[in-house]
Amino acid sequence: MRIMTPSFKEVEGEKVVTSPNLLSAVSAAGGMALGTLMAFNAVDPGTAAMTAAGLAATDAEGSLIVATRPFPRFQRAIRSVPSRWGRIFDPIADKIYAMSIFAGGMANGAIPLEQGLPVAATEAATGMATVIATER
Repeated sequence: MRIMTPSFKEVEGEKVVTSPNLLSAVSAAGGMALGTLMAFNAVDPGTAAMTAAGLAATDAEGSLIVATRPFPRFQRAIRSVPSRWGRIFDPIADKIYAMSIFAGGMANGAIPLEQGLPVAATEAATGMATVIATER
């Protein structure tokens, strides 16, 4: 039995302000803020870990779209509709989030450079590949 991930292309719109896009923006902005605070040792490691986990939970926008798909009126009411802009923005926001957290951790010494740099490079490479693939 094959499990198919539903395609959003057939129902996506051109709206920019949607619930999934807002969650992506919160994740990217929160990651940048947390990374900056971590770089200047303005937040303790426990708080940083909990905040990072909370921000990572905002990556559930795809699940929100799938869960509300059987209820189109509700989906439109909460603006939980997929958008072309979100298809491009979400992977970029995820990479911004991850790279910001790693940069902050490397800056304050919590993540050793020899471990953090390869992860940051991988995030940058997959981010660029995602943008190129999404544009097609």
